[in-house]
Amino acid sequence: MVLIALGGNMPVKNRSPEQILRWAIGEMAQYQICVMSTSPFYCTNPVGQEGQSDYVNAVVRVRATMKPVNLLKNLKRIEKTAGRGVQPAPLCARWGPRPLDLDLVDYKAMVTRNFQICSRDSEVTKASKRPRVSRCELVLPHPQVHMRPFVIRPIIDIAPFWHHPVTGLSALSMWALIKNKPEGSILRKLA
Repeated sequence: MVLIALGGNMPVKNRSPEQILRWAIGEMAQYQICVMSTSPFYCTNPVGQEGQSDYVNAVVRVRATMKPVNLLKNLKRIEKTAGRGVQPAPLCARWGPRPLDLDLVDYKAMVTRNFQICSRDSEVTKASKRPRVSRCELVLPHPQVHMRPFVIRPIIDIAPFWHHPVTGLSALSMWALIKNKPEGSILRKLA
């Protein structure tokens, strides 16, 4: 089973966060990522920077024949096309507002530890003339999935019997442990 978490809280070019997530799900086909099922969308509390808007989150179960490294690279391309990484400095902060975040949660129960998959040389953006270094690491399963209500709840909708490959806990067991956590909590299911 391959699970990808989606989230965002910034509108871009008159598209709401929910529209951006729907666009991203459709865009996956362009990268040979076949979406098998999609959870409902949820409005959730943000994690990280204070004062940001609520997020829209979902999870998709996909079929992908490419290596997880290439899948992650393709997800990062979709993020960039949606406008990720082009925000002004305070908006680029970790766990800050973003138009789209795509996380590879699980890839066929594979377990890796801090395996560096790509790094780009510093590049200068035209607008800022400052170097920007991009680094990707593939850690499977996603290292924070067990602490994220906004990921675990949607997983229950599409893969209720999924088990964390390291802890062995089911999605339902993890939900019982974190469902009352304030950061990243579920506010409501969206229509």
